[in-house]
Amino acid sequence: MTRLALCSLVLALVGCTVQRDLNSAYCGDDLDCSDIPGTTCVRDYCISMGEVDGGDAGDGEDAPDAGDPDTGPEACTMDEVCYTGPIGTQNQGVCATGVRRCVDGFFQECEDEVTPVAEVCDGFDNDCNGTVDDAMGLVSDDDCGGCGIACDTAMGFACCSDGDGVAACRNLARDEGFCGTCSGSCGAGTECCGDGCVDVQTDRENCGECGRTCPGTQSCCGGECTDTAADADNCSVCGMGCSDPSPLCCNGTCGAIADPVCNSCDPSCTGGLECFNGRCVDPENDPTACGAGRVDCEGDDLCCGGTCTPRDATQCAACGTACGAGELCCSGTCRPSGAANCAECGRVCSGSTAEDACCPETGCVDLDLTANCGGCGIECGAGAVCANRSCCGGSDTPTERVCAGACVDTATSRAHCGGCAGAGGERCSDGGLLGIGRENCVDGTCR
Repeated sequence: MTRLALCSLVLALVGCTVQRDLNSAYCGDDLDCSDIPGTTCVRDYCISMGEVDGGDAGDGEDAPDAGDPDTGPEACTMDEVCYTGPIGTQNQGVCATGVRRCVDGFFQECEDEVTPVAEVCDGFDNDCNGTVDDAMGLVSDDDCGGCGIACDTAMGFACCSDGDGVAACRNLARDEGFCGTCSGSCGAGTECCGDGCVDVQTDRENCGECGRTCPGTQSCCGGECTDTAADADNCSVCGMGCSDPSPLCCNGTCGAIADPVCNSCDPSCTGGLECFNGRCVDPENDPTACGAGRVDCEGDDLCCGGTCTPRDATQCAACGTACGAGELCCSGTCRPSGAANCAECGRVCSGSTAEDACCPETGCVDLDLTANCGGCGIECGAGAVCANRSCCGGSDTPTERVCAGACVDTATSRAHCGGCAGAGGERCSDGGLLGIGRENCVDGTCR
């Protein structure tokens, strides 16, 4: 085993110091260093092997005192291989050692080293943890938990990591564990509506469900919109019930039909209004006293021309008031079709593989299918497939392949050069301990 190979092995295990004499020569290979005893060619210099983890140098000479870093620059007589990245990342992936130059008897900062950075989708191990384009390191709206997995930010989705560090696209408008922000979490008895947690049992703007607004002066009682001026179960306030001998709720007060509060109105009704249970009502438009029979319309139905009428997109907030294009009528309020109401009121895409995005016109879709690849209505061309929300291959990009679940260009990918690794392609070498011999993929060939 050569001296360099031996020190490379020791360096990986216990930390080996490689030093260069100030007067050392440039070299192309070990033969160029034959005139300098005890040296080998590393990164274009004839370098000697110094102290190994506090022991004796390989040639029997003691290594020089590096000095105390707390009192000033370290003293030196030779250059030294260096690495400042986290333990275990040296010479993993793109990470590589550098050199501390010995100038005028003192070490300079580490040069030419490559330390870990955030993982990106480029066919390299950027964070130097031994995995190329690993999902745990990908937490961005464009690459969420995997290369090309983009979150539909226009529909309210964002890339968030859970307690185990697993990244996924989350619906910030409806996900109770990620409400409003990736750090937002709703407590017991509340739901995520829009950008905050609310109690749908009492919230007038979100009564019973997100986006359901109680009309007029109605209150939200137990998740239902009600008129506390006439509701015998919620008379004046939620939960205040009327019973015999005063079973009626007349203008917010419990009474009987014979009581003045229920059989008369003070002041008298004018303008076409009629007195009913102590209130002046319009039988043509009042959903609590609709028509000749003074019918209490069901749910949040409207009273239009004296007839109870369900709300829809043609008459939503009021009789004859229609919603605009791309809007839905949800409990009396026009809402845009989107993350909180995907093509139907209250429909929220689950975030599962089959429902990972909302297309307002069609509903929840899988963005890994060719009909909606990476976005609503984006259809892949002939011969292409959809992988991680991107069209891959086909006649336009014939060198692209789906390898290990990701679309790669086999003409340039170091991980899958010339084809998928193990299936006709190869992985280009990362080089030796000092990064020597690192290969790139050029036109499908490792060089």
